Amino acid sequence: MKLRYCCNLTTTPDFSEITNLEELSLEGCLNLDTFHPSIGMLKRLVAINLSDCKRLRSFPSNLKMDKLPADSGRIKTLVELHIDGTAITERPGCSSVFCQSRWWTHYKKIGLL
Repeated sequence: MKLRYCCNLTTTPDFSEITNLEELSLEGCLNLDTFHPSIGMLKRLVAINLSDCKRLRSFPSNLKMDKLPADSGRIKTLVELHIDGTAITERPGCSSVFCQSRWWTHYKKIGLL
């Protein structure tokens, strides 16, 4: 789903009806500062692009990027996360296997590693 450069978007939409979503691009949504709780239902999510979401300060509490039981209702397949240009200052918890993912370099760029 591409919702790039939606300047009036302050929160993500309700994802409860589209739980098979694999990619989510919110790049350039300058006023985005909140995630709808249903983001934790996206069990097949592979990539999230949050680049240039300047008001975004943290990850939602139900967006965990580590290995979890299949029925946990949390994202366990995420392999790409773009956070450059955000106000995020803390990295989410992750397993040692997941920390090797290709997106981890985005943390190095902004000094979270």
